[in-house]
Formats: sequence, structure tokens, C-alpha cells
Amino acid sequence: MEPLPTVIRMNNVLGFCSVQFDRKYGRYCEGGRQMFLVRIAFTIVLHVYYLWYASETREGRIRQSNVIYGLMLEAESHLWFVRNYIIALNGLIYSKKVVKMLNTSRHISWEVERKFNHINFQNTITKKQIWLSAITTVIVNLLLLVCLYDINSNFNSFFNMSVDLLFNVMGTETDLYLLMFSFFVIKIRAELVFFNKYMQQKICLQQVKLMFEIYAEIISQMGLLAQSFAVPIMFNSMLLFYEATMALFRMYCMFTDVYDPESATAEIASYCIWFIPFAIKMTLTMKMATLTTEKANEAALSTRHFDDYSMKNTKLAKQINKFLLKNLHQKKKFSAFGFFNIDNSVIYTVFSSIITYLVILIQFKQLENDLTHGNSGNETISAAGGST
Repeated sequence: MEPLPTVIRMNNVLGFCSVQFDRKYGRYCEGGRQMFLVRIAFTIVLHVYYLWYASETREGRIRQSNVIYGLMLEAESHLWFVRNYIIALNGLIYSKKVVKMLNTSRHISWEVERKFNHINFQNTITKKQIWLSAITTVIVNLLLLVCLYDINSNFNSFFNMSVDLLFNVMGTETDLYLLMFSFFVIKIRAELVFFNKYMQQKICLQQVKLMFEIYAEIISQMGLLAQSFAVPIMFNSMLLFYEATMALFRMYCMFTDVYDPESATAEIASYCIWFIPFAIKMTLTMKMATLTTEKANEAALSTRHFDDYSMKNTKLAKQINKFLLKNLHQKKKFSAFGFFNIDNSVIYTVFSSIITYLVILIQFKQLENDLTHGNSGNETISAAGGST
């Protein structure tokens, strides 16, 4: 049994994917919408519960910090729910593309095993590794939750505990979704590695034509993968930017305002526990996409290994020139509808934008302080005038 469907089934259960394997025809097809409806209904119920919780605790949060940060904190929580809605809807809308991508990958595997001495590159990812990655993700998130309880004394009530557990569960679900994207990327990279290695060998015209067809199918998978995951990846990148900006803004407020050092240290530690793992996961995901893109562009140059003797074959030379004309000057990438590329540039853009927006928030904070002090000054003057 192939290992990749394991992570697909995990996301099917979560309602993030709607794909199933038809054993009768040996192909993937679209699944039912039951789990999607359950996912949406479940998320709505949790969102309503959080809305009630937020309305009960809003004044306390704003009083403990400031208006700008209090509103940002509540907006961040709603963005987590929006992310779940987006991932679920995206899985339903782009299920056909995921099915096409999986069937293309299955066809490549079949061609490789049948015509190239049963060489199989799918064993680069084992079923055990997938389960280990998923279980590790769950355990790490639970440990982060325990650490939060140890360092933050505000988590005492049942409602605080339930809300924190709720966001921990949503974070774990998103991690499993990113895990699915990462395994798709790793699978495509393994196919490109096979293509590169095999093209370095002496092969006949028919094998060259077949390898070029396989390469075209691999590149088509890259396009399908980028389209199928572009919106959730973009939203996660935006959330990474938002959380980083918010955390730095909160630290600025702590250093400039009067805060209890012990509670401030605990709050900063809790931010680090939530944000740093998320940033690492997104960075690794983008890094894998970048490595796969580089491998795809490297594979486009694989024909340089053919010697002059091989190029004397007119038909072979024609196939190679056709391949080069089509691929050499066309950079391969995970393009998200042409708006951005899913690679390291996403992370660079996120972190380069943080400082700009942090400066804007600091200016708003200073304006808020000026207005607050101005109002208090006017009240003092009015009181003095009334007494005279």
C-alpha cells in the first residue's frame, strides 16, 4: 500500500479534503461532502462559543493592555476560525484538482515501475514516517499547551482552559494540513530526482520520449499543487505576519508602559511558545517548496549529459531541442495564480513587512497615549476652574 494516502485520509477525517480511492477502477475520485458539512458545523459551534467568551472577557483584556492591542488580540482569534473555514472550503472547491494530481502521480509511478525495471521512488516516504510526523505534531502541541499553563497564571478558570484547548486543537489540525502539502512536495521532488538520475544514463530514443512525457506530468503536478493549496498557504503566511507584528507590538508596549516584570515575562514566553513553532513550520514548508523548484529547474537541464555521438541521431536531437525550447527559458515554480510563488520569497516578504507595520502601530499607540493624556489634562483643568 502506498504511504501517501495515509495523510490524505487524515485530512479527509478532518474535513479538509474530499478525496477517496476507487479500488474497482484503481483511480482516485472525489469523496462525499459529509465530513465537510460536519467540519463547517463544528467550527461554527466553536466560533459561537468563542464569541460568547470574547464578549464576556473583552473589557478585562482591554483594561490589562490597551485598546489597539486588545482589538488586535480578538481579531487574531477570529482569524484562526477564518483559517479553518478557508481550508475546509478550499478542500471542497479544489478537490477535482487534487484528484487529478493524485491520478497523475499514480500514472507516473505505474509508468516507472512498468517500463524502467520496476524502479520505485515512492519508498522515500514511508507510512511509518507519516504517522510519526502526525503523532509528533500532536504531542508537540500538547506540550506547548502544558508549558503555557506552567508559565501563565491567568489560565485558571474552566472557560479559559477550554478556549486555550480549542485553539490548540485548531493549530494541530492546521499542522496536519501543512503536513499534507509538504508530503505532496516531497513526492514531486522524489520524482524529479528519479528523472534527473535516469537522464544521466545512456537511453534510447523511445526512453527519452517517455522521460520527457513523465517530466511534463511532474511539472503539471506542480501547477495543480500550487493552485490547490495557494489560498490556505497565503492565509497562513498572512497570519504569520499578523502574529509576528502583534507579538512585537505587545513587547514594545510592555517595555514602554508600566508592567509587572513577572507577568510581562510570562506573557512574552507564551507568545514565543505559540509563535516560534508556527514560524518554523512555515519556514520549513517554504524551504521544501524552494528545493523542489530548484530540482525542477535543474531537471530541465538534464539533456546536457548527452554527448556529441548521441546528438548525431536526428530524431533524438529533434526531441531534445524540442524539450529545451519548451523548458529551458521557462522557470518552473509553485505559482499561486500568478500573484506570488510558494517558496522562500514568501517568508522574506513576511519578515520584511513586519517592521513597516510595526512602526505604524507604534505611531497609533503614541497617538492613543497623547489623546488619553490630553483628556486627563483637560479634566484636571476643568476641575480646577470649577473649584475656583
